[in-house]
This record gives sequence, C-alpha cells and structure tokens, in this order.
Amino acid sequence: MQIDCGNILLICPYNCYKPQPSVMKKLRFLRIHFLNEIAFQEIPLFRGAVIAHVSSDSILFHNHQGSLLRYGYPLIQYKRIRGRAGLICLEEGIEQVHDFFNHKARQLQLGSRTIELSVEHLHLQEYTFQAWDRSFTYRLHNWMPFDAENYRHYKTLGDEFDQLSFLETILRGNLLTVAKGIHCTIEREVKVRINRIVRNKLLPYKGLRMQTFDLEFSCNVWLPPYIGLGRKPSIGFGSVTPLTNKSKINEYES
Repeated sequence: MQIDCGNILLICPYNCYKPQPSVMKKLRFLRIHFLNEIAFQEIPLFRGAVIAHVSSDSILFHNHQGSLLRYGYPLIQYKRIRGRAGLICLEEGIEQVHDFFNHKARQLQLGSRTIELSVEHLHLQEYTFQAWDRSFTYRLHNWMPFDAENYRHYKTLGDEFDQLSFLETILRGNLLTVAKGIHCTIEREVKVRINRIVRNKLLPYKGLRMQTFDLEFSCNVWLPPYIGLGRKPSIGFGSVTPLTNKSKINEYES
C-alpha cells in the first residue's frame, strides 16, 4: 500500500492483514505530523474537516456504520502535537488513512477559517504491545477518566488515597481497552501507578465542563507516543508521551 501525501510517499508493506489475538502483539503505528497550527479546541473541527474528504464506508475516520455507532477503541485519532495538527493511525487505521490522501484534500475548513493542509513528516513503526517485567513512565495530558457513574463514585471518596486508587483502576481499564481494540490478549498482570497529579481542570465538551487531569504515571506496558487513553481519545483527550529524565513537567501541550 502507498500513501501519497504530496511530496511524501509512504509505502506500507501491509496488504492482507487479519487481526488475531496475540500475547506478543506487534502493534502497527503511524503518526502523521502536519505543519498547520491548531488549538486544542479545534481538534473536533479538524476531525470533521478530514471526515468531509473521505468515503462514507471508511468507518474508522468517524466510527459510524450507517445509523449505528462503532463501539471500540478508535484506530484513527485526531491530535494536536506540539501545537500542530496530527493523526495517529493504528492497525487497520493505517490502511484507511489512505482514503483521505487519495482524495488529495489540500484545503480544510476549520470553523470560520480555512487551512492549506501540509504534511511535515510521517513516522511508521511497530511496537511490541504486552506487559513487561519493568515499568515505563509517561505524561498523560487532558485525561478524561469519568463517565457519569464513576464520577459520582469518585466524588463520594473523601480520602485522597482512595481517590488515587480509583483513578489507577480506571487507568488500568483504559490500557486493557487499548489491548482489546488492537486484538491483543495480555496474560500478565497490567500494573499501573499514578506518580503525580500535576493539575486537574474542567474542559468544555459538547456544552459541558468535563473533569480532566494532567498527570505522570508508570505502567508495565510500552505505549507509543501520543496514543490516547480514557474517554474521547479520538479528539485529543488523554494523550500519552513517554517521560524521560530530560522531560520537564511543564512541557504538557495545551
């Protein structure tokens, strides 16, 4: 498969792919960086503009199948990476992103403004997705952990230790959701520890103010940069970046 991005040609050696459950899962991962600056609040507009240029049967762009919703972890995710638009494509999403570039869309309408879409670079890689015998540390930005039910439960927990433990349980569930979405069976225990909550804040979503967190966490699963965890990962919430010794906590993108 070839993806023609104007001056960049990406050749993907994946043609007849059928997902199978695997303990040693090789996660196929494509990250596309654009030169166009966008605000975090514009990510849903970016998503809508991209969807306007793909076929209706490319369901991984919008997770709709006719009048029905596709429930499951999103395999195409819309991002703001260092202030600029980006796409994360996993597994079958790598094949489907070909549809967007085949349409050779150059102008996208983001609300009241038009952008000339320009690709900066692409990053194609495979990651072994499994539980390891060591931990990896990450930053998690604009993580939206709660639905209505678990938010009510969280608010009943008066002790900070209990609240943190509950958040760790949700985060572990988020990791297992990713595993299920990429057809991976993890037989070893997935371990999660939240090391530090940097800040919590309310962010607008569909007319509501949603509780979100920026935090540091460790787990024994290696995660690709900018993959999404939690609720609404397809529109930039819950973006993960590996935390190295050189990373600074105030480098969260916003």
